Amino acid sequence: MACAFGIYTSDPNLLRCELGRLRDEVILAGTNEALGAGWYADENVLLQRYSAKARPESIEQLGGVLESDALIVHSDALALGMSLEENTQPFRYRQWLFASHGGVIPPEKFRARALDVLPDHIARCVRGATSQEIAFALMLAALREIGRTDDTSLEPSIAARALGQAARRAEALAQEVGARPPAMAMIATNAQVMIAARLGEQPMFFRLLEGVATCEVCGLKDTPDSQARVRSHMRRKSVVIATNIRDPQGWIPVDSGAAIGVGRTLHVETIGF
Repeated sequence: MACAFGIYTSDPNLLRCELGRLRDEVILAGTNEALGAGWYADENVLLQRYSAKARPESIEQLGGVLESDALIVHSDALALGMSLEENTQPFRYRQWLFASHGGVIPPEKFRARALDVLPDHIARCVRGATSQEIAFALMLAALREIGRTDDTSLEPSIAARALGQAARRAEALAQEVGARPPAMAMIATNAQVMIAARLGEQPMFFRLLEGVATCEVCGLKDTPDSQARVRSHMRRKSVVIATNIRDPQGWIPVDSGAAIGVGRTLHVETIGF
């Protein structure tokens, strides 16, 4: 059972604390699946990929210095012979990270057709064998058409619309080659915005995490509000997007044919596509 998860937070220093709060809410799927994570350190994009035997048991156990505005995590089983490095999500292009739960089945004809219509320099960056990486390439192509691929001032709504356009383009290409209609829940970020889009039956949800004074990761419990650590924990806010959750109460479902965009203000914009 694959899963995709993204978080965009106001305080990168407390990212691991936010993940601790989500430990019992977000399902990271089965232990027989490879797991990938992508985040940012200054202007650098960091990626970690874990085989099924080496993956952490919960999201806050991800390794490295996990201090970032944005994080995307994905878990899925790899088909026999698939390379861990080339096929484990999230995928990266420059500052963009992308993950999708679900895709086009079967992927082979869809992938070949999409590579024919993609711009050459984007098609050359497709290294793996999955339809999900093709969906990412279609999003990059949509951004390229409006000249916004590397724009650090890209508005969340514009980025979300490009992701929705990629989903519809994938749907059209799948129809051309006789593949099943895609069922995709996609998440992408460039550290300036986080976007998500859903098309088909694959569920996806989002929620806003408000600041609280307690933190299991930091050992904060009944600590005076006058302490700086407590105040920073109370000020933090995060938007969380996930495909697999234990209890939908408190989460907002994303409708099929809808995309959401989140910027620095953590305001969630929803658009149809």
